[in-house]
Amino acid sequence: MKVNDFVRTQTIEVEYHPLTKKKIKETFLDDQGRPHRDDGPALRTFSPTGLELSSTYFQHGVITRGDGPAIELIDLENQYHKLVGMKGGLIDREGGPAEICTDLISGVEFSVCFYRQNKMHRVGGEALITRDRSTGEINAKFAVIDGQQQPLSSLADFTPG
Repeated sequence: MKVNDFVRTQTIEVEYHPLTKKKIKETFLDDQGRPHRDDGPALRTFSPTGLELSSTYFQHGVITRGDGPAIELIDLENQYHKLVGMKGGLIDREGGPAEICTDLISGVEFSVCFYRQNKMHRVGGEALITRDRSTGEINAKFAVIDGQQQPLSSLADFTPG
C-alpha cells in the first residue's frame, strides 16, 4: 500500500565568512525556494567567530512557531537577547509576552511586551513593561488593548500572578 506518492525536497544554503571560513548563514528552503523547516529554525546567522546570533522559524516562507519563540537574536553591540513569538507572520503569543528583551550582562528583562496579531494588546495587565537594565526597577508600564493605549487606572483591579 502506498501512503505518500509526493516527496518534498529540501535545500540547505550555507554562506561562509571570507576570512574566517566559518559559517555565517544557514537557510533551509522548501521545494519552492522559500525558507522552511519542520524540526528547527529555517534561518540561522552566526558571527565571524561562529557564535549563533539569530534563529528564525519559517513554515513555507512565513515566520511562525507554535511552541516557542519564532525569532531569537543576540545583539552584541547593544548587549541584549531578544525573543519574539510569531504566528502566521504576525507578532502574536497567547498566554504570555510575545516579545522579551534581556540584558546580556545583568540578566534583567528590560522590555516585556504582549501582542495579539501584530498589535500591542493585553487584557487584565500591562501590555508593555520597561525596566532599568541594571537594577530591574520598572521605568514605565503601559496598558494597551488592540493597539490603543489605555489609562493605567483601568488596571486597578489587576493583581499580578
